[in-house]
Amino acid sequence: AQHSLDAARVTAAQNATGYQTAVGQAQHNLDAAQATVAQNATGYQNAVDQAQHNLDAAKATAAQNATGYQNSVGQANGSVSSSQSTLSNDQAKLSTAKSDRDSYQSQVDSFTTQVSSQQAQVNSDKAALDSCQAGVAPTNCTTEQQQYDNDNTRLNDLKSQLASAQSNLSSAKNSVSSLENTTAQDNNSISSAQNSVTNAQQAQQTGQTKDQQSIQTAQDSLTDAQQALGAGKLDNKKSVSSAKQSLDTAALNN
Repeated sequence: AQHSLDAARVTAAQNATGYQTAVGQAQHNLDAAQATVAQNATGYQNAVDQAQHNLDAAKATAAQNATGYQNSVGQANGSVSSSQSTLSNDQAKLSTAKSDRDSYQSQVDSFTTQVSSQQAQVNSDKAALDSCQAGVAPTNCTTEQQQYDNDNTRLNDLKSQLASAQSNLSSAKNSVSSLENTTAQDNNSISSAQNSVTNAQQAQQTGQTKDQQSIQTAQDSLTDAQQALGAGKLDNKKSVSSAKQSLDTAALNN
């Protein structure tokens, strides 16, 4: 009987040690689970915070780019307007130059006709004067000489006016030619500016598409991180609950 009692006591002591060991291990597992939960929670939250930061940065970049794109389009449109204004001014100058050219051409035509007519009159006067001087004493040709001198003076005046008109016509033609070249260059500038507008608008569309894609990618990453955080919290809760149940069971057995 004493032997049985001693054996029972030894068994009880061994069982008590085993139970205590189980309780200790369960407590250790619970502590480890709680530490893991804390560590995981920090990791999940950091991932969410970083994803939110990336999303905010993508939106800020998109806003900044949008301003830059719009400024580029605005500048290109401004160049078109400026080039069109320059063309309008130069076209007005060209119209004036053509009007001057036509006016001077009319003057040249008129003076050419007058010079030709006056030259014929002077030739006639000269013939009459020569005839007078050949047939009678020179002192008796006063009328013929005066007529010749007067018409010849008129001829020289007309020739001078014709030369002036021709000079003005030449200058006017040069002005017309120069302004025609200028307006052609203005049209080229407008075409170039319009191409710049098209390029700026295309760059705007392309850039905005890429910016929206970047925002969507960042948004998706944030959603994934938030979902992982939620799932992680649930897993952590289950791990801690399971460890607590194990500890409770071990304590009950103890």
